[in-house]
Amino acid sequence: MAKNAPDDAALGEAFPEEGDSPFAFEYRRAMVEQVTSEFEAYFEPLHAWFEVHAYPSPEGLSVYVRDVTERKRTEGTRARLAAIIESTPDFVGSFDGRGRAMVLNQAARRMLRIPEREDVTSHNRLDLYPTEVAQRVLGEGIPAALRDGVWRAETTIRSRDEGTCPVSQVLLAHRDASGEVAFFSTVMRDITDAKRAEELQRFLAEVSRTLAGSLEYEATLESVAHILVPRLADFCIVYVCEGDALRARVMAHTDPAAEQISSRGMARALRCRGAW
Repeated sequence: MAKNAPDDAALGEAFPEEGDSPFAFEYRRAMVEQVTSEFEAYFEPLHAWFEVHAYPSPEGLSVYVRDVTERKRTEGTRARLAAIIESTPDFVGSFDGRGRAMVLNQAARRMLRIPEREDVTSHNRLDLYPTEVAQRVLGEGIPAALRDGVWRAETTIRSRDEGTCPVSQVLLAHRDASGEVAFFSTVMRDITDAKRAEELQRFLAEVSRTLAGSLEYEATLESVAHILVPRLADFCIVYVCEGDALRARVMAHTDPAAEQISSRGMARALRCRGAW
């Protein structure tokens, strides 16, 4: 459309109900400054987004308008989804068909100890796991995802500092319109606390069975000490008060040789203190 003067009535002609709108402002600027104006704006009366190109000339202003409402809605949906992915405490990542990382959310970076600004495309999917877990994912997980679309399992991931974390993992294969694999995505939830709770329940149950299963005092203490090691500790010593004396009755160590050495050393120390 042609505009011959930069007055409000003429500039608002394209969208008559919006004389003070971004449309009118950009039309006016294009005419006054004699510069091309390209912008996107929302037009309330039509509940629609428009992409506008305004070209000034000596004869007036040529305006080309394209409805981009669907694109803006799609962009909005993607932006909201991205915000959700970035704010979730779960590991979320995507990988191309060769296993190269495409996207890792903030939780994934924290779990893997990857700095926020580091390019993740240098990381491979199998680098996330200890060797034995990587072999399982390669031999079981990926084939299942390719066959069924999804694979669910409890696995373990490995961070850059070699720390490990048990996770509940979902691995998905995404295909394009032709049926070819476009990329893989995965969601992992840290289950460290759940695993600790399970281990504690197993430990308490085993201790209860041990205490109930024998009337032999020292044999029971020794059994309990060896349940503790190595499950909850590397070293355990059980002291018993006998009158005014403190006596070491049972000792357990992850290394049997160290257990013997520790036992002799502790005995000497207690003798020196008059408690043995």
